Amino acid sequence: MQLRRITAWVAHRPRFVLALALLSAFVLSQAMVLDAATAPGARTPTIIRDIPYPGAPKGDRRRSLDLYLPADSGRKPPLLIFIHGGFWLLTDDEYRIDPYVAQALAGEGIAVALLRYRLAPAAPHPAQAEDVAAGLALLMREASRYGYDGNRIFVSGHSAGGHLASLVALDESYLRKYNVSPKSLAGVISFSGIYDLAPKWGVSENQS
Repeated sequence: MQLRRITAWVAHRPRFVLALALLSAFVLSQAMVLDAATAPGARTPTIIRDIPYPGAPKGDRRRSLDLYLPADSGRKPPLLIFIHGGFWLLTDDEYRIDPYVAQALAGEGIAVALLRYRLAPAAPHPAQAEDVAAGLALLMREASRYGYDGNRIFVSGHSAGGHLASLVALDESYLRKYNVSPKSLAGVISFSGIYDLAPKWGVSENQS
């Protein structure tokens, strides 16, 4: 009887089943990334930490990026610029998902830049987008300096990071300040990005 009730409950909640499946896939993918990043024999990337954005105050870590460069293979690698999520409020410092992803991709010959940005509510919009634009402009200009392929620069992000990646790529005004164009990007890869900012359900006070 209990099994029938559970089956009936699940049958009438397809969104719950889909969400559970996506969550399971995400957890599995993170485990695979962790295994790849820590596997014996994995090529250790060169990591350049805390590269400051143009015009950022000295020592402001929220306006800096970390760059992971793969081992030299004789050709310039593509660059994936990744922007963390967290409702524009949180960092990735606690979960540290991004460094594992960066190390795994660098082991496959892809350069990765992990961007940070000032956090709300202390820094209200558009501070986050402005910081992302500053980081993108720096990386688009410095390809020859760091050795990645300037014609194969992709910008990506998850959740709030997906929103920021898409916003800066679609609204040219953010990068225009630095005399660069988003049209120079090879592509945008947004994971679970937030695009409709008009809430249709209850949200926390921090997210309202």
